[in-house]
Formats: sequence, structure tokens, C-alpha cells
Amino acid sequence: MRDVIQKLTLTGDEMFRFLRHPIEIANEIPKLISAQFHSGISAHAELSRSNSLRDRALAARAKRLVALLRGQVTRVEEMINYFPYAYPAPVSADEPFRTNVSVFPSPWSEGRKIIQIGIKGYAVQPATRPRANLVFLIDTSGSMEAPNRLPLVKHSLALLLSQLDANDRVAIVTYAGKAGVALEPTAASDKAKILGVIDGLYAGGSTAGAEGIRQAYALAEQNLDANGVNRVILATDGDFNVGITSRDELKGFVERERGKGIFLSILGFGMGNYNDALMQALAQNGNGAAAYIDTLNEARKVLVEEATSTLIPIAKDVKIQVEFNPATVAEYRLIGYETRLLNRDDFANDKVDAGDVGSGQTVTALYEIVPAGGPRVIGDLRYGEPSGAASG
Repeated sequence: MRDVIQKLTLTGDEMFRFLRHPIEIANEIPKLISAQFHSGISAHAELSRSNSLRDRALAARAKRLVALLRGQVTRVEEMINYFPYAYPAPVSADEPFRTNVSVFPSPWSEGRKIIQIGIKGYAVQPATRPRANLVFLIDTSGSMEAPNRLPLVKHSLALLLSQLDANDRVAIVTYAGKAGVALEPTAASDKAKILGVIDGLYAGGSTAGAEGIRQAYALAEQNLDANGVNRVILATDGDFNVGITSRDELKGFVERERGKGIFLSILGFGMGNYNDALMQALAQNGNGAAAYIDTLNEARKVLVEEATSTLIPIAKDVKIQVEFNPATVAEYRLIGYETRLLNRDDFANDKVDAGDVGSGQTVTALYEIVPAGGPRVIGDLRYGEPSGAASG
């Protein structure tokens, strides 16, 4: 492997002390790739869950709408990361990540190769996981009335509640024409009370989402646990059309709250008016995940099978740097992650935010490379050495 990759560096701030794929989808991947090839030796990217390297929002939608797969509809990295991979896991918290690298021929370009880089995070054991301080922020506007919206939200949150214990606390904020607190922070063991509030929700009114976010964060801050997981979980079907609707203003608010230790995750429901761009931006800036829930089985996958990786971060601001051997690699391109690329100087700059990685989370990145002497895309400089003669 060293004849291809000279160095692979993974960094992350505050490593927390608690620490068979459908062929019809695989065949669509080449159509979704928009990245250009590069010569040189270094590639830099942010590793995150929303946000996601592990963002599943559009991947779930594309799973049942394969015929509509296009670059502007589906982020290819989400397709790649939607499926499970059997990477070896770290054996202890002393090794927060384990890296797996493999090289194989490109299935769509003769003469090129694919480098698969897989990162597996340490899985925090249930007995040692931190206490969760969760605020469910639920969209109860009129558009949420459909069976695959608010009714599915209720079933989904009930599944998540089953994964919590007496040490965890849950609060509920709802929003439609206006926002309000439906449930003050309550021990997760009082499931009957929490489920009673959830079951009593109904849809009606416009969408004052921005005010709902403010109230949800205020409630999370009241119950803040410096050693625990503090997270707002937004369940919505679309846009905010009352109050603050500016994406930049909402992103700025979420970023400031992130600095207090309160993260944001988003569960998307329904089709049509779902504002993926806004939800994606908010989740990325809130150090959280954006997942799309279209069925109860998908809810079970995200909120039960992957509950710890969805809720419990083991590291934040995680970045990956890959350095290729210029003697064997003429060109390369990272498949997907266009919104997560970093400049070389950003890699060592702690002020440049990246994403978080959850407990037991698996992250996969694919590079397509042109081996030295292979079918290159970028020609040599007219007055310069051939690309194989210099590192670039």
C-alpha cells in the first residue's frame, strides 16, 4: 500500500474520554460524480457524520427513488456511507479509530483504480456511555398531517425512547404557527408520561421553526451536563416559513449554541417541500447528523441499531489527510464530499470546524486514481517536466 499512499493522517479535537450492496445503486455512482481530477500529492477532507460523511438524509430517499438519482439530488458520499461495512473495530478507547485501506480496479474506468479508505470508531459500551440530555423539537405544522410525517415521527421517537435509561432526560418543544414547551425535562424512565405527550400531538398551522429552535436550545441549556451528551433532535418535513428564515442567520445561531456544547441532529420526514439544503447546513453547523426517515424500518435503523453513533460522539472536528506517492499516482479525485473539502492550511487550523464521529461509527471515502502511465485527464504543462518527474 505504501507504493500508492505515502501518508494518511487523521486528527480530531477532544477525543472524548467516554468514549451486499444493491447493484442498481452501485451502477449509478459514476453518474453522480462531479469532482475533477487533481495532480500533486495531498488531499484533505473533513470527516463528519452530518453532516454528514455519515449524513443519510438523501441516501434514504434515493434508496427508494433510484430512477431519480442525479448529482443535484443525491450526494454520492451519502450513498457510499449508507451501507454497512465489516471493518475491524478498535479494541479499546485507547485506540479511538482504526483505519482500513484497500485498492482495486475502477469498475467504470479502465486503467484507473479505486482506493477505499474506511475508518471505524471505538464503540462506547452501554454501561459506560454518558448521560443524554435530549430535547425533541417536533414540527406540528399543517403539512405534517400525512401518515409518513407526524404519525411516523411519533413511532420513531418512541423507538429512540426505548434506547434511553433512567440517567437520561427528555424534553419536548413543538412548533407550528408558534412554538411552545410540551414537556419539561423528564427522566427517560418515565416513559408513560413522555409517550403520552408525544401521542397527544396533532398537526395544524404554519411553520415557526426558528422560534422552536430557540426554545429547544434554551431548554437544553437549562439542563446542560458538561460531561454528558446535550443534543436537540429536530423532526420536520420541510422549510421554516415564520420568523427567522435566513439560512445564514439560522446557521450562525446553531454555531453559537454548538460552542456551548449543545449539538443539533435532524430527522427529515415526507417529500415535496423538504428543504434538504437548509437541514443539511443546520446539521453540519450543529455537529450533528441529518437522517431521512421514510419508513418505520428506516427509523429502527437510525434510532435503534445506530442509536449510539447517532447520539454519542467520540471525537469532534475530525479531519483526514491523504498523501499520494507521486511516483505511482499521476492523478486522483475524491468521490463526493464536495462540500467538505479543506485547504491544506485548514488541516492544521483548529479554528476551521469539521464534523464529529459517533460511537462505533463507520466512515468510508473512495478515491479514484490514475496510476503513473495510465489514462490521464490533465495534460502536462507545455513548458515543464512531465507529471511523473515531480511531486507537484
